[in-house]
Amino acid sequence: MSNYGRGVRLEHKCRDWFISQGYTVIRSAGSKGAADLVAISGNDVVLVQVGKKGKSVADALRKLAAVPAPAHVRKEVWIWVPRQGWRLASAEAHL
Repeated sequence: MSNYGRGVRLEHKCRDWFISQGYTVIRSAGSKGAADLVAISGNDVVLVQVGKKGKSVADALRKLAAVPAPAHVRKEVWIWVPRQGWRLASAEAHL
């Protein structure tokens, strides 16, 4: 499977988790931007960059932190670690 295919699969896995928690999720297909997913619930909005272990989390965090958004919008990087699950990093913690 190509890197693109693996990335799409991880984005879908992350999307499905947010949907299971009651969010509506918009996926930015083919995005080279800061956020792969926008997850929205009645009282929460999350911009999500999805990645895999070994990718530059610091780069993704910097890109997300630079995205203009209202103060209540969370910006997170979700990294998939095989056999361990999701690891979360918040852009706000890296400003």
